[in-house]
Amino acid sequence: MEALLVTLCQAYVDQAHAQEDFSTITSVGLDETASRRGHNYMSLFHDLDAPRGLYACEGRKAQVVAQFADALEAPGACAENIGAVCMDMSASYQAGMCEHRPWVAITFDEFHVIQLVNKAVDEVCRQEVKRALELRCTRYIWLKDKHAWSNRQKAPFAELKCRNLKTHRGFRIQEMLCESFHNAQSAAQAEPLLDRWYQLGAPLLPGADQSGGQDA
Repeated sequence: MEALLVTLCQAYVDQAHAQEDFSTITSVGLDETASRRGHNYMSLFHDLDAPRGLYACEGRKAQVVAQFADALEAPGACAENIGAVCMDMSASYQAGMCEHRPWVAITFDEFHVIQLVNKAVDEVCRQEVKRALELRCTRYIWLKDKHAWSNRQKAPFAELKCRNLKTHRGFRIQEMLCESFHNAQSAAQAEPLLDRWYQLGAPLLPGADQSGGQDA
């Protein structure tokens, strides 16, 4: 019975795929998901200019990029028309793009960039709490958007932000980056915002002169 269901689903997918027009695709998104509990991953490609999936396959290694290009060519589209891809920071995805589509401009998606900054802030907090005991039980304050804080989380932040803590400086850098992403609607708008983020954020890094900083 299971084999029959799989065959029927595949037939409908193939039929729908054959009716799609992929000739205008120039920008794609690439991400991974777990197909079930554990480490059974799937790679998902989608059209960034329209709300539709393009291709899904097992695995998350470099060859999935070549598989996607072959699948795109099958219904008559041209994979060489793709000039931009937005994806996570997976080394295998980057290797696949460099090997099979070296002309494509790569953009790392917002979620994974901010996740990387969150990890850095969390590591700073873990190290600093060893000497700054007032940071105990505050970890999730620094990892959450402040607009989502409960009243119980707002109170300790109001006190801690007045102290010269590396964790708070890291949080300010993270916040400025999030605002840059949320306020930019195009690459042209993003560039000056990110330049400003770097100019304001660099002095807040540990070891830099803090005299010109601003409170959050």
